[in-house]
Amino acid sequence: MPAYFAIPILAAVAWGAATFGAVYAWGAVPLFWASAAIGLLGLAAPGARRPGRIEWPLAAGLALVAAAVTVQLVPIDAATLARVSPATHSFLDRYVVGYPDVVAAHPLSIRPAATRYGLAAFASFALLLLGTARGLGRRSARTLASGLVVLGFLLALVGIVQSGLSGRGLASTRIYGLVPTSDASPFGPFLNRNHFAGWMLMALPVGLGLFIGMVARGMRGVGRSLRERVLWFSSPEANRVVLVGLAVLVMGVSLVLTFSRSGIGGFAIALALAAFFVVRRQARGSRRTVVLSYVAVLLLLSLAWAGLDAIVARFADLQGTGLNGRLGVWGDAWRVVRAFPWTGTGLNTFSEAMEVYQTFEMTTHTMEAHNDYLQLLADGGVLVTLPALVAIFLLGRAIRRSFREGVDDAASYWLRVGATTGLVAIALQETVEFSLRLPGHGVLLAALIGIALHRSGAE
Repeated sequence: MPAYFAIPILAAVAWGAATFGAVYAWGAVPLFWASAAIGLLGLAAPGARRPGRIEWPLAAGLALVAAAVTVQLVPIDAATLARVSPATHSFLDRYVVGYPDVVAAHPLSIRPAATRYGLAAFASFALLLLGTARGLGRRSARTLASGLVVLGFLLALVGIVQSGLSGRGLASTRIYGLVPTSDASPFGPFLNRNHFAGWMLMALPVGLGLFIGMVARGMRGVGRSLRERVLWFSSPEANRVVLVGLAVLVMGVSLVLTFSRSGIGGFAIALALAAFFVVRRQARGSRRTVVLSYVAVLLLLSLAWAGLDAIVARFADLQGTGLNGRLGVWGDAWRVVRAFPWTGTGLNTFSEAMEVYQTFEMTTHTMEAHNDYLQLLADGGVLVTLPALVAIFLLGRAIRRSFREGVDDAASYWLRVGATTGLVAIALQETVEFSLRLPGHGVLLAALIGIALHRSGAE
């Protein structure tokens, strides 16, 4: 596919971020349609790559997940439902008017409308993932990565400015400084600072991979003498490298300024992984020195800008708080898992389940488990979780194969490293957060997987 295939993908990612993470239907529904259309374009376009290069095993794994969720939506008569999932039958008997006398059949999902919404989100992003993986080539992957850096830089500026205003008591609860929100910690275009950190955890490593690839390619023919290195730094190519480096630095500063513990921890892990790959892949010399020095400066300057004392104090707040209340929420989520072990409550129905099973902090309604893996188990039970694990395994295998096939292309290699690092970082954050519950993050996740799976042999 031509390089401009990256443009609609980038537009979808930008829409998802700009509309507060697409948490509202007016932002999410157009995003679902656009993601599905872009994915189908990538899958159906002739000559996107060699014929038959669709990731069929991964596609089968994703289809298996969708089929499992569909099973949760199939109406079942009350007697059968009572045998298959007694907890679901009991829940419906208490909270659904007319069940089981008037409403004689009901799906496994305790709220089918919410599960249909979740299935629509999953299906659209799965199509985008597969279409992006097939449609992206060497040039279009670089175009998409460059666009993500520009978008990340702009969002970082919004977040940094908002952070400065909040420190003066201005616009502290307004998105973009204009749109009021009831959330106490909005950051940038997102309702929650942890969501901003999650978005940056995915986008920033891609920018870092782009930067490392540009350094590796640009300094390939540069000699060892100081004069040759100085001359390279004054070249137009080096200027582009510096601009990308500065943009990534601003993104790192904005991430740390969220004071999101999970975000800062994921940021440190992402930089450590980048340094590991540089040491492993990059030969000794000026390129290795430049990249490692930049990674160190990125970490130290980002932390110093926010203030080391403030960061240490933020992490110290965890002591004696039960992981900031998450242990109590996890306890309630586990009660749901034990009640619905095989079929779950239905994808995207955790909030409804908490109307019955919540025992922690009863003054506020718990809508998320603050652990996406635990919430998947509560929502999907073994029925959905097992296919999801299979899909994750197949994804890991496909990414590993893409590394082996593109080993000779340095630029594509480092983009894959960046995208994979972003996937690892967000996977770790999801052990204590729920960033991927936002459609705006789901579309970025699909784009990252597409970059990780793109083939360097195609333009």
